[in-house]
Amino acid sequence: MRFPLLEALLCQRGMSLKGVYRNRDVADLFGVSIRTIQDWSRNGDLRPRNLPGRARFLSVDLEQFLQNSAHPPTPADDDNFHYIAPKHRIRDRRV
Repeated sequence: MRFPLLEALLCQRGMSLKGVYRNRDVADLFGVSIRTIQDWSRNGDLRPRNLPGRARFLSVDLEQFLQNSAHPPTPADDDNFHYIAPKHRIRDRRV
């Protein structure tokens, strides 16, 4: 199974595709805090799997999150921001 959006983001961040992602992995991928990932899970924006241990995410979960949250940027958008979800602005760590 292919995950084009997830794979592109992983490549951009210098990370590799994994079978299971922890909160820390997802936070690093999206450039946010673990608390933000927990909030997204609690709000239903990103749904964790009921796997052994704490919240776990599969590649398909992250791909679905990226597909559901994408929207085209507007000319007024700052180039230093990446939009992951419509209500979440994430500053690029490379700046």
